Amino acid sequence: MNKTKLALALTSAWLAMASAPAAAQDALALYGVVDMALVREAGGKHGALTKLTSGVPMGSRIGIKGSEDLGHGLRAVFVLENGFHADTGETGQGGLGFGRQAYVGLQGGFGSVLVGRQYTPQYLAVVIADPFGSGYVADSKNVFATSGNAFSRMDNAIKYISPIVHGASIELAAAPGERTGDGTAGRQLGAAFDLVAGRLRVRAGYHERNGDAGPEGRV
Repeated sequence: MNKTKLALALTSAWLAMASAPAAAQDALALYGVVDMALVREAGGKHGALTKLTSGVPMGSRIGIKGSEDLGHGLRAVFVLENGFHADTGETGQGGLGFGRQAYVGLQGGFGSVLVGRQYTPQYLAVVIADPFGSGYVADSKNVFATSGNAFSRMDNAIKYISPIVHGASIELAAAPGERTGDGTAGRQLGAAFDLVAGRLRVRAGYHERNGDAGPEGRV
C-alpha cells in the first residue's frame, strides 16, 4: 500500500528552565517540545484523511534532567522524559509515565555508565544517518521495521559510553529480560562504533533482542 502524507506545522515550541544551582557545578533543567501539525494523508485503504496530530518532525515531550558534581572528576546525571500526544493529551509510548527515557548514571574520565530505560545504540545510529532525523513522512521507522519501538529503546538497560579518542568512541548496552526461570528470555544486547574525521562521520550499530522463547531479531 502506498501512502503519502503532507504536513503543515502549526507550532513547535521548546521550553527550557534551569533552576538556581545549589553549587557552581550543579544543574537542574526542565525542558520540552510541544509539536502540532495539520496533516493530509492519502493512499490508505479508507481514502484520504485530514487531521490535527502531534509529533510530526519530533515527538512532543516534557522532561527533567540534572547533574551534580561529586568531586574527583565524577558527576552524577539523570534524565526523566515523558512523551505525550499534544492533540489529545494522552501519554505516549504505550502509556508509560517516562516512556521516552528514564535513567541515572555516572560520568567521568572513563566515559559514562547509565542505567534505566534508554535508546539503543543501533537506533541512535539510524537517527544520525536519517536526513529527516527520524521524523516527517520519511521517518526511517516507516521504512525499516526493525527501527521501530521494539528496537528503539531498552528497559532495564546498563549502557557504557566511552570517551572520544582521536574522533572514535564506542557504546555498549545490555538489558536482562528479568523473566523468572529463563535468564535469556527478553534479553537485549547492543553496540555501536562512532568515528568522526573532519566532515565525515561513520557510525555502525548492532542490536539483538530475545523473545520469550529465544532470539526474536537482530539488526
